[in-house]
Formats: sequence, C-alpha cells, structure tokens
Amino acid sequence: LHTAYRRQRQMCIRDRNWITTEVQNAKGYVEVSYHPEGIRRVPRLRLLPVSTPKINYNLNSVDVLLVTGGGKGIAAESALSLAKETGVRLALIGRSLPETDTELAQNLARMQQAGVEVTYLSADVTQTEALQNAISEIETKLGLITAILHGAGINTPKLIQALDKKDFICTLAPKVEGLKNLLSLINPEALKYLITFGSIIAETGLAGEADYALANEWLGRLVGQFQADYPHCRCLNLEWSVWSGVGMGERLGRIDTLIHQGITPIPPDLGMQILQQLMAQSLPTTSVIVAGRFGNPPTLKLPQPELPFLRFLENPKVYYAGIELVVEAEL
Repeated sequence: LHTAYRRQRQMCIRDRNWITTEVQNAKGYVEVSYHPEGIRRVPRLRLLPVSTPKINYNLNSVDVLLVTGGGKGIAAESALSLAKETGVRLALIGRSLPETDTELAQNLARMQQAGVEVTYLSADVTQTEALQNAISEIETKLGLITAILHGAGINTPKLIQALDKKDFICTLAPKVEGLKNLLSLINPEALKYLITFGSIIAETGLAGEADYALANEWLGRLVGQFQADYPHCRCLNLEWSVWSGVGMGERLGRIDTLIHQGITPIPPDLGMQILQQLMAQSLPTTSVIVAGRFGNPPTLKLPQPELPFLRFLENPKVYYAGIELVVEAEL
C-alpha cells in the first residue's frame, strides 16, 4: 500500500507539472495530450487520401440495415442511396409518426417507389424497452440486423453560460446512450458495419454548441472502442460538416450564416458518394472529418507548409494544403 501510494503521489506531481507548464506557455487555444512516458502530443488534421476502389460492401438483399434518426435528414438519404446500391433492406427507427409527419411519409413513399424494402417503427433510442421491442419486431419481420447507421441526434443551440446539466444529458442521450442501447440489444458478432453520423463540431467547437460538441466527441470514442472490441466489424464515425438542402444545419436555418463564416456546405450527392467510398476502403482511423471549406477555426490545426517565394503567391486568401489555394495578386 505504501508503494502504491508513493507511485500515485508521483503521478499526481508529474501531472501537475505538465499542467503548470502548459498553462504558463499556452497562447490562445491549445489542445494537448500526454503519453504516460511524458510524450507530448498536439493533434493535427491530416488529409486522408480517398481512393476509388472496386466497391464491395459485403452487403446484399439478405442483410438488414438498421437506421436511427427518424427517417429524415442525411441518415435517411444515405440509407436510401445504400439500399439502391446494394439491395440491403432498411429498418428505420424514429420518434415521429408518418401519419402526422409529412416529410417522413414522403421519404417512406420515395423509398418504396425506388423498390427498397423498408420498415419504419416509432421508438425512442434512449428508451431501452421500447427499442428492444422495435428491434425484436424488425428481426422477426426482416431477419438479423447486420449493419447499423446511427444518425439520431438533438441539437438545441444555447450559449454555454445558459447550459445546465439537464441540457447536456438531453443532448448526449440520443447520440451516446442511444448507440449504447443499440449495441447492447443486437448480436455484435453478426454486425458487418457500424456507421455513425457525428459532426465536425466535435473537433472545432462552435458558439452555442458546447453540449453538441461533447456528444459528438463521446460518440466517436464509443465507436473507436467498439472497433477495438469487434475488429471483424467495419466501424466508421463520419464527422460531417453542414450539408446543403438537407440535415440539421438546414433545419436550424444556419446555412447562410455558416457560408458567411467561410464554411462551404456539402452537396448531398457528393456526401453520399464520399460515404460509399469510405465504406469501401481500409482506413487508419474510425473517425473521419468530411467537410468543404471550414474557415480557419483556432481549435482545429492544419499543417501549413510555407508557400514558396514565387510571384503571385504573396497574398494567400484560402489555403488548405494539398487541396486548395486561392491567392490575390495586384498587377
């Protein structure tokens, strides 16, 4: 016990020294992690080469894709695209009822008209008993669930000084507790894909989105842990930027504001194409940011190699290394 106490005390002193050093030297926003051996790490965003391999999703008409998120938004559009591509059967879960939700009813009609076998059940992913009943009905009707697309989420923008514990719990519930409930109720050995829709806000933050950022960060960590526990399952947490024409950003009416901040929305067709490409290739990580221009937030560091001292490169306006360079020149 004495040895354990000394070791713990040494670790506390070491951690305090690291924190003190960071506080004394920090300028602006800094995100740092330390390895137990003292290795200091600062995260940097790296460009992920997206190949165009011969696509083999290992999904077909025998498989059942469970989709959360209410049969609306980018999750529903992506599910429809995957179903048309692979023939997979869709089981949608949401809190709305098609009898009272016009958008949901129209989406379900579109899926049926496209020849997709689809079942919709009303259930809240945060309510274990209701979710268990829905999953039992799905597997009785369609068969074993072999893929999950978890798109459920709540976003009620509120400045951090106005947030309380209840707000955080409410925002965390569908993304984090909802996924935990799903994974506890299905057979993980039968799962071929676990896809979750997170947000770039988990990495960048955004005014009024502290609780939403935390929910998406925890979502990504949960997916990473599931991948470690079940390596046979392809796990992918997509940290989307805002989409145009569909999704949460559109519903909140924030597209124009974000564009003025230098953020370029993702066209739906391109978003679904990228999803399919990422599902088809081997990745070094489970969480991937998918974005157009996202401004220059101090919270997300990009590699910024110096531009060569050449004519017309004196005044760069937009610079994403390896992707885009826009310069202004005076002739």
